[in-house]
Amino acid sequence: MKLLQGLVVVQALVSFDSMMADITAATLFALDMLFSPIISGFVVIAVWCMARYDLDRQQHADVLKHRAHRRAETTGESHEGHN
Repeated sequence: MKLLQGLVVVQALVSFDSMMADITAATLFALDMLFSPIISGFVVIAVWCMARYDLDRQQHADVLKHRAHRRAETTGESHEGHN
């Protein structure tokens, strides 16, 4: 059974390689022109979200303390002094 699965994987990779040879430069350029604005849009949205995320060092320390307290409640251990 493992041999059959291995042969199927090899066949898929070989056929994929032959498909790649059929892609022309014009097709690659068209795909680039199609997907570049979409990817750029996601990057702009991510940067906007990060810029709007208001978190300073004190808030970050408070979150870490809260998480340590919750972890200690859950496991019954004390994590005082850990940052």
